[in-house]
Amino acid sequence: MDSVRVANMEECQKYFKSRSVFRKLFQKTRQKYESLGRLAGTMRLDNLTEKERKDLGGFFQKDYKETKTVFISTKMLEQTLKNSKFAEFSWEEILEQFFQEPLVSNKEIEQKQQQEKQEFFQNIDLASGKLGKQWMESVLREKGKCYYTVIQNYKRDKAELEQALKSVLKAVDHLPILEKKRKRLDVFAASITGNPHYFDEGTLGERLLSAFLQFYFDLELSTENYIEQKRELFYRAGILKDELSNYVLTYGIIGTDEDGRIHAGLKGFCERKEAVLITLQLLEKLSKATSKPSSSKIIYVVENPSIFSVLMEYKPDCSALCTYGQPKLATFVLMDLLAEENQFYYAGDFDPEGLLIAQSLKQRYGASVIFWNYLEAYYMENLSQVNLSEKRLKKLEKISIKELQPIKKLMEKEKKAVYQEKIFDAHPEIFI
Repeated sequence: MDSVRVANMEECQKYFKSRSVFRKLFQKTRQKYESLGRLAGTMRLDNLTEKERKDLGGFFQKDYKETKTVFISTKMLEQTLKNSKFAEFSWEEILEQFFQEPLVSNKEIEQKQQQEKQEFFQNIDLASGKLGKQWMESVLREKGKCYYTVIQNYKRDKAELEQALKSVLKAVDHLPILEKKRKRLDVFAASITGNPHYFDEGTLGERLLSAFLQFYFDLELSTENYIEQKRELFYRAGILKDELSNYVLTYGIIGTDEDGRIHAGLKGFCERKEAVLITLQLLEKLSKATSKPSSSKIIYVVENPSIFSVLMEYKPDCSALCTYGQPKLATFVLMDLLAEENQFYYAGDFDPEGLLIAQSLKQRYGASVIFWNYLEAYYMENLSQVNLSEKRLKKLEKISIKELQPIKKLMEKEKKAVYQEKIFDAHPEIFI
């Protein structure tokens, strides 16, 4: 733009900027351009002051003195500009100078955003190995698990998402299980990112890694026992979460170390006939586990510690596990080791949550699990005063295995829970 034209544009801008009504008009005009991709349509200006109507009328050579709502068409804009002292400029030039930014349509903005998004994920793809590429394709093209997490974080903070995705994709190629190893979560996180807390619960990194592992193992975490399911998911990948605080209460369990020797500590507890908490950390050092010889290959698995105590007292030669309600990962890991050579007798509370636990064990271990004392008579004879809410009763819809249907139907009818302690009080002989 030559000096004369520059001076003329400055005069043009001074004229329009000194009259507030033109900011209102130009904002409406720009909105039309953004919507249509060109200057078109009619702009409506409401509640104009007397001065604004006068200024507008002066430029368009119209009398708006008695009109509070004014309509300005693009045709009128073009015609008036052509006959004005600013005719050397287009409205596009005037508007861009006025707002100090280019006129861009919504379609152009969207196209640019899509291009940037495509380039962003292409860059991520370059950092991916084979598994990572498959997962990212599942997330983006098929809108798989965590698609909305990825997109929301892309909109919120692209840099953070890029770092998180690249960290997870690096983790994918170095999962401990790929080398038949196991690592603590903090050690694994530090080896991948330098930050031992990078994959802590609730972080973006942890959510993305969890989504990948669900894709990799073709699993979907349910709302029931979600935390323990996630721990098991990471465990399958060779990543240990809470290996000391995750444990199972046991009695009469014998373990074999990785070198084939009987675990001296567990053997000692068996000989002393004492219970012991077996942590996930200890389980990692065992290659095998079984019941003690006097148990006849039967292991009692109970939900309640009081029943566990009864077994220890009245069946001192037995082997038993106590889940304390929902089984922790350590329970499943130990039962996985025990399942090959032993039979599980499971006893849990007769409430919706208890039946779900029973079902999950049966589905996991099949014929190795026998429901112990799951009789309709025991349910009807020992109804508690606990009324089951509709929310809890709705959980019974998930009970599908045949063996639990009789008690499920009674529970739906009676809407009462029955607890193992009550059954023991009424029928101690069945436990001892």
